[in-house]
Amino acid sequence: MEVRLPLRTGTTYEVRGEITDVKRKQGGAIGTFDLLTFRLEVLSPGGAVAGACTNSFIFPRQAVSGDHARSVVPPEPSATGTDPPSGRGDHPAASTAAVPTAAVPTAAVPTALARRRVAVGDELPERIIESVSAEKMKTMAALLGDPNSIHWDTDALRRLGLGERPVNQGPNNMGYVVDMLADWAGGPEGFRCLKVRFAGNVFAGDRLVAGGRVTATRPCPEGQLVDCEVWLTRDGAETVLTGAATVSLAS
Repeated sequence: MEVRLPLRTGTTYEVRGEITDVKRKQGGAIGTFDLLTFRLEVLSPGGAVAGACTNSFIFPRQAVSGDHARSVVPPEPSATGTDPPSGRGDHPAASTAAVPTAAVPTAAVPTALARRRVAVGDELPERIIESVSAEKMKTMAALLGDPNSIHWDTDALRRLGLGERPVNQGPNNMGYVVDMLADWAGGPEGFRCLKVRFAGNVFAGDRLVAGGRVTATRPCPEGQLVDCEVWLTRDGAETVLTGAATVSLAS
């Protein structure tokens, strides 16, 4: 995801998109599938590209074995060139970032670091989600029109061997990292780019910590462009998301 211009409330934007690639692939978990890659661009009133996102969807194809056929419920979006997940809930092996639509609100993080020069190796202030809300998963599923019952149906979770706690949506998990970056940058206008890899599931009630570390800096008209490695950990141990981001810090 790239943010080239600030996105402002009350402004009307045009969204355009195109399919950029379609490939048929073979995966161990779901067999034959088609990987469709597409790009979306958000255009400002003057026609300039304010933001862009490249993402992919996996479309499993019916696999036939003898006289029997099986179909597979599609997982969530996966990044271009990656294989589908291997049975770990609905999280893909990797994903480019889609614009997060909602994240669980948490306490604001101080933005003092955004007011000074930063250096390679600096740690970003952590953002803590004390308990992931199952009710917010239901709300997100309704907003997205998401039919995957692992986000709200405990019976479905038990049948799939995933326990009894609903699985959080990938965009929510990514949203926690975006919130952490925006707080550190002094506001959402400092957010520039994010690419993530989903490495595990997040369940209702989990305690999450979003963090990051500066990997490179360079000057820009606003002050300083900062590249970071970012992550999201679950219950202080398992890393469920990793990625790379770029933010702009004012001088």
